Amino acid sequence: MRSAWSIRTPSRMLALLAVLGGLVLATCANPVPAPGAGAPAAQPAAPSAPAASGPWSGPPRKFLFAGYAGTEPKAVSDLDYFLPVVKGWYRELGIEFEKLNMPTTPQFAALDARQVDGIQDVINVPATRRQGLDPIVVFNVNNTGNFHGVARPGLNIRDPNAWVGMRCRVAGLKDFTNIYLAKMIKTLGGDPLKVQYTAAAQGGGFKDTTNGLLAGTFDCNNMGMPELAYGLRHGLQDMGYVPDLMPVPSQGVTVSASRLAEDVEYRRLVKDFIRALLRAKEYYTNPANRTEIIALVMDWSDRPPELERADFEQALDERLRLMTRSGKINDPQSYRLLFTTGFETGILDPREFPIDYTQYDFREILNYTLIDQALADEGMSAR
Repeated sequence: MRSAWSIRTPSRMLALLAVLGGLVLATCANPVPAPGAGAPAAQPAAPSAPAASGPWSGPPRKFLFAGYAGTEPKAVSDLDYFLPVVKGWYRELGIEFEKLNMPTTPQFAALDARQVDGIQDVINVPATRRQGLDPIVVFNVNNTGNFHGVARPGLNIRDPNAWVGMRCRVAGLKDFTNIYLAKMIKTLGGDPLKVQYTAAAQGGGFKDTTNGLLAGTFDCNNMGMPELAYGLRHGLQDMGYVPDLMPVPSQGVTVSASRLAEDVEYRRLVKDFIRALLRAKEYYTNPANRTEIIALVMDWSDRPPELERADFEQALDERLRLMTRSGKINDPQSYRLLFTTGFETGILDPREFPIDYTQYDFREILNYTLIDQALADEGMSAR
């Protein structure tokens, strides 16, 4: 399904794709000290943006947003960002929204170069801040990611010896997908360091992961709803669930802290973008809109015959369980699980980190000031 908001990656972005090849959790440079070790105070609140609660009256303002999973909506996870397109809220707020499809590392490179206005990744912010970059999370879509680990039929997932030499596909080596699959393998009794991890782009159709596992191209991967239901119906094995093992926020809005502090117009643009996200949450959480929302997501996915309406209903229910209510996570220190789990499984080496992230105060990577301003502009109260 092609849509009006589908875009191609601008040529000016292509040079950025190799810039931060070392921006994975195992790299090490320019540390940001932890509190209690000569660290600066927590991130200061941005100066107040001009109040603007009515429709935008000026020319449209571009908001270029780099993230995962393509430039078009396909799933429940796209509701926060694309429901405002459907409802015209971006237009009303004077925002011309465009989404780029980009892996984690280039997202931060583009943000640092001010080639994009915001990025979807919120989980790798601690690692990039200690490397001298200044991303700050201004909005969290969820309290935790929702992925399941899945294994091919026939693999005895509870036999420790069965995992030796198995091939697991991850989004990036030593990134959060690598860590949580390793945690699942360890929980099942295997040694995660005896598994072969392969970093690979995981786009394509929803059947690609299932077909790859059934064909033995790889032995384990991650998968979310509603595609998970299809995979399980075809014999895939559920290895574990991220919210049960490693509940860490995975999506949201990350922006440039220095640009936020310096540029009043940028601050207002980000605040208005957050206003649109708050409207989306208010709308799709309303039970009166449930039938409409499920039909919309089914249309976004092109209504594949292999998926049932009940699969989409389960996906929406899961979204409602795991989401933040007003863009603020319940526990900022939940980010610590990324590091403690990485060290526990051996995927990360604590000697490579000059900061003790098991003691770090993760409130430093969050700045929710614009959420409060956006709530006031919208006449909403925090939930």
